[in-house]
Amino acid sequence: EIKIWSREAALYISAEKYDIKLSNNDLIYLSNTLWNKITQNATFYTDTLPFLDYLQSNKVPFYLISASDCRLNLDEKTGFFEYDPVYSRDLKLKRFKILYQTGIGKKQIFVGDPYDKPNPWVFRQALMKAKKDVKEKFTAIMIGDSVKNDLLPAKKAGMDKFIWLNRESAIEKEIRKDGIWVINNLAVDLSIPLFPKQRIQIAQSC
Repeated sequence: EIKIWSREAALYISAEKYDIKLSNNDLIYLSNTLWNKITQNATFYTDTLPFLDYLQSNKVPFYLISASDCRLNLDEKTGFFEYDPVYSRDLKLKRFKILYQTGIGKKQIFVGDPYDKPNPWVFRQALMKAKKDVKEKFTAIMIGDSVKNDLLPAKKAGMDKFIWLNRESAIEKEIRKDGIWVINNLAVDLSIPLFPKQRIQIAQSC
């Protein structure tokens, strides 16, 4: 579940087709420009900020789990791309300014480096952090927009309850036969019986 592709590799291969040889500095510049453009155009769904405000106002511990960007460096001597999980993770954290403006800290964000979703590893890291932060007993709840990539690996990691945020669903809130709750927005009432009094919310960043 380490990604077998990256933007840097795609750019390098594309340039080669036109007999253009890109250096590692070129690739860093082009990749950063791409991600900066993506970040600048990123917007929240209308229900996201009120939901985050609710969690923070009520002092509900929560964490964001995000996929890896799989950022690589080119070794120009060997022609091989090198993957450093710390480098890749730190670059993604740098472009989360829009999240930091809401009061979310870097320690609340888990990026899928070196093992990306659907590997349970990244979910396990968030759960371990939660156990260190929250001394009392709690219920770990995972909200994700993918059953395969978010909810099932979270279940393997040992979390307790699972919510599928399916914005295409016509039904506001229902429970599936497998026990997974389905909601179509974050503004629905999730208080009882889904969220017990002692709780922790573990959510996925989009």
